[in-house]
Amino acid sequence: MPHDGVARGGGTAAAAGTPRRLTVLAAGSATAVFEYGPRTGQVIIAVHGFRGTHAGLEPLAQALASLGYRVLAPDLPGSGASAALGSPHDTAGYAAWLSELVDRCDRAPTLLGHSYGTVIVAAAIAGGATARGTVLLNPILTPPLSGPKWAATALARGYYALARRLPAPLGLALLGSRTIAEISGMFMTSSPDRGMRRVIRLEHRRQASAFASREVVFDTYRASTTSTVAHFAGGLRGPTLLVGAGRDPLSPARAFAPAASGMRDAAVHVFSDYGHLLPYEAPAETADLIAAWDAAITGEPGPGADTQTAPCLPVSGLARGRENRG
Repeated sequence: MPHDGVARGGGTAAAAGTPRRLTVLAAGSATAVFEYGPRTGQVIIAVHGFRGTHAGLEPLAQALASLGYRVLAPDLPGSGASAALGSPHDTAGYAAWLSELVDRCDRAPTLLGHSYGTVIVAAAIAGGATARGTVLLNPILTPPLSGPKWAATALARGYYALARRLPAPLGLALLGSRTIAEISGMFMTSSPDRGMRRVIRLEHRRQASAFASREVVFDTYRASTTSTVAHFAGGLRGPTLLVGAGRDPLSPARAFAPAASGMRDAAVHVFSDYGHLLPYEAPAETADLIAAWDAAITGEPGPGADTQTAPCLPVSGLARGRENRG
């Protein structure tokens, strides 16, 4: 479970469960950004995946904050508390949005993505975004609907096809079904811990209807099932860490081989006993792994204080507030 949220490395961390909330205009979206950890810490921008919100990364964000990092976790445009884009919600649109967030930093942040968020991060870097380092958790290295879980694949395709065909009110209700969201969460975790499984189940239920419109969901579903990190491997620059899980149904361990992923210079670590939800299942272990990798690439013992730069968000003109989860 998450660390206690107390920062080690200077400054004051946001209390566990109550991150500071910023609102940033990027690519036409009034984007909700949730800030964890000391404002003097080395910045990590953390990007969640399809049908999620920043809350899916919160245990990991808290663990990183307890190590002294400043984690900025936005809701993707059209998800959670963020407004939709004025352009299609595809990988190119999300990558352009992320690049605008990165441009707000006077010094390159570390970019972290989870699940489909790894594709967005890879696309942004391939498109020119500058990162101090790149961390890809449960990366989508192969098309997620072409794996061995044929029954789940058929159900997913049928579910979204039916939601599209139904009249708008019925389709919207189907997409926002808490029961289906709960089943999806259980499919992606392998934890035997009943308490952990309950937390994951409840969180997926809570996020079930956290989207702006059916169109946002359909656009993002299409993008998340047709684009992979491997498509952008040739454009990835700088230190990269791939973190997988041996029981991940969407990212099989064999896909991490350099010949398959196309990322021959990336550091790779695969947790053998976890599934697709590492930010929930192993937040402390994952945070420690990231910190050790970060220290290895920088030669520094820890994240420390980012004293050589002006703040990376907030900048002038941003609205600030406290998170209200309702």
